[in-house]
Amino acid sequence: MNRVEQAGKGNAPRSAAGVMEQIAGRVGCSKSTVSRVLSGKGKNFSVRPELREAILRTADELEYRPNPFLQMMRSRESKIIAVFDPVRDASETIREAKESFIRRIRSSGYVATGSYLLERYRVEEYTVPFPIAGALLFNISDPAFLAFFERKEIPYAVVNGLHLDRGVGVQVDERHSAALIIGALAERGHEHVAYYAVHSDFGDPRQHYSGALRERELREELQRHGIWLPEEVTGMEEASAELFLRRSVLENGATAVVCYDHVRAEEIAYAAWKLGLRIPGDISVVSFSDNPTLRRMTPPVSACSFSGGEMGEVAARTLLECLNGESGVCSRIYKVRATLVERGSIAAAKEKRSLLEN
Repeated sequence: MNRVEQAGKGNAPRSAAGVMEQIAGRVGCSKSTVSRVLSGKGKNFSVRPELREAILRTADELEYRPNPFLQMMRSRESKIIAVFDPVRDASETIREAKESFIRRIRSSGYVATGSYLLERYRVEEYTVPFPIAGALLFNISDPAFLAFFERKEIPYAVVNGLHLDRGVGVQVDERHSAALIIGALAERGHEHVAYYAVHSDFGDPRQHYSGALRERELREELQRHGIWLPEEVTGMEEASAELFLRRSVLENGATAVVCYDHVRAEEIAYAAWKLGLRIPGDISVVSFSDNPTLRRMTPPVSACSFSGGEMGEVAARTLLECLNGESGVCSRIYKVRATLVERGSIAAAKEKRSLLEN
C-alpha cells in the first residue's frame, strides 16, 4: 500500500486511505470523491470545480502524492509498458537499451514496469496481471513467443530480435558490420579468413536470428572481396576453439578469424595462447559484437560496437508512434549501424604458409 507522511516533522507514516479520509473531513465530502479526484478519474464523474480545487489543495498541504503506478493500473486507458528481460543476457548493451527506452517513455507520460524474467519467453502461456499499453522485449528468435501480444493486440518493440504484425523490431545492421570487418581485413591483405561461430556453453548461434544472418552477410562480403572461407572448417558445429584453430590456421593457412560474438572471440584468444599463436602476429582476430572484456584482453580485440542507447531510443520512439496510432510504423524493422573499433588484434596478413613449419 502507498505510504505517505503527514506534514510536520516527527509524525509517523499513515496509509493512503487514512490521508484520504483526513482530506474528506477537511473539505466536507466523501472519501470516495477524494479518491476519484486524486486518481484522475474525471471523465465519467462530475464534481464541482471548487470542490476539486479544495481536494487538490488539501492533498498538496498534506504532501500526499498518489502512487502513479497504481493510478495507471486502475485506469481504463493503461499507460504501463511492461519490460521483459532476457533470461541469460545481462550485457552492457542490453542495460543501455533498457535505460534509454525507459527514459524516453517516461518523458512521454508512460510508466515502465517489470522486469519480467520469463523462461524462454513462454508468453503465449502467460497473462499480465494488469492492463498494459505495450511491451519491450529482447533477443526474440522464435516468433511463437510473441503470441500473447499478438492475440491481445498489444503493441511491442523487440530489441535485437524478431517480431510479428503488432511489433516493431530494432536490429543491428549485420550487412554493414560484415562490410566493416571484411573491408578492414582485405585492406591488410588477408585472403584466407575463417569464421568461428560454433555452439558453446554460452548458447548456440543457430538458435538466434543473427546466427544465420551474420554468416550469410559475411559470405557475401568475402565473395565480393575474393576471400576464401574454408567450408571444412565452417561446418565444425561442436569443435573446441583449439581444434578450430588447428584446422583453420595451422592446417589450412587462415590468416584471420572472424568471431560470431565476444564470447567466441575470448575462446579463440585463449586457444591461440595455448597453441602459441600470436595475435596479431600470426593471426588477426575480430568480433561481430563488443564487450568490456575484449577491451581488457592482451592484446585488446577489435570488434563491431553498436549503441545500446540508440537501440533503446529507437525502440521507444517507434513504440510510442504505434501507441499514437501512426500508420506504417508497426511491423517494420529498424536497423542500427555499428562502428568497427580497431584495437590491437588486426594486422597485415602473414605470408601464406603453414604455421606448422614454425
